[in-house]
Amino acid sequence: MNLLLNLWQPDLVTIAASIIAGVVGLAGVLMSVNVFRHEGKAGTISPKKRIHALTLVGLAIAAGAVGILLAHVGAVWFSVHALAVLAVASLSLYERNHTKDLMWRFGVRVVFGAFLVASGLVIMQFNPLQFVPSTVAAQVAFILVFLGYGVSLGIAPMHAGLSELYSKIPSPIAACVAPLSLLVGVLGLFRMRAAVDVLLADNGVWTGTIFLVFGFITAFVLACTLLRQENYKKFFAELSMVHTGMLMTFAGFGVAGTIPSLMHLGLTAVLTSALFCIAGILHATYKTTKCSGVRNMFVVLPIPSVLFVIMLVGAVGTPVSGMFMSFMIGTGYGL
Repeated sequence: MNLLLNLWQPDLVTIAASIIAGVVGLAGVLMSVNVFRHEGKAGTISPKKRIHALTLVGLAIAAGAVGILLAHVGAVWFSVHALAVLAVASLSLYERNHTKDLMWRFGVRVVFGAFLVASGLVIMQFNPLQFVPSTVAAQVAFILVFLGYGVSLGIAPMHAGLSELYSKIPSPIAACVAPLSLLVGVLGLFRMRAAVDVLLADNGVWTGTIFLVFGFITAFVLACTLLRQENYKKFFAELSMVHTGMLMTFAGFGVAGTIPSLMHLGLTAVLTSALFCIAGILHATYKTTKCSGVRNMFVVLPIPSVLFVIMLVGAVGTPVSGMFMSFMIGTGYGL
């Protein structure tokens, strides 16, 4: 027990993130077996690759657990980018002519993001920029870490290509990787912010400005792209990134804004996992990711259709929904 407590920092944030990650992981496993079975029958994924797919799902859950339970900057760095590597690796499960090109293109994104975060952590830890004050070094480190994690979280302008990646990989893997990356990455940014705020001693004004500016731009840009999206898997990914921008905006309202931001984080993680579960069912049923190819959904898939409508109603912030409550609390802190 003592060893476990030494590894796991049982504060409120970590406990909440662990519970959410557990729900996401369980949903991912249960949905994976069903979706991969359907795709195996359809011939989309061979029986041999179905075993590889389930293995990738298990590894994704383990990678997310490392970052959340250990809650250390190094563990978070490993967790976020291990999840990204697993997502890129899952591209090989489908037989496509341009699979290697996709893996190379998205792999470069992962390496670039990992390098930015690592550079920021090194500057923060060892302050090699001895020719500048430590506060400037901390600011440089925070910006690098923010941009690096932004590649995996879909924060504008680093969001380009992320929705395409999630539209290409199997839905069960996206249902695990996307919400777990969000949980671990945001918690890593918040812990980095706490350390930088201590050095700057400005009550979180400078880091809050970074969160506010990038969060608002992300929510606005991704909301605009949703209006012309024809691929439902891309639509779900971009909807998740809109809410990522919103929770970043809430965090930018000050240290007190962390409360609605964490509320929105949990809701977004669960919503993202559920939407990709629906995407997996749709893909296995209709054999297409085009919105125009989904017909008579309430007749063909009555129960998933009802759940899908409920999720969309909640996602747009309809009154009394969880998204609406976190949005109102966040806006109140901002005002």
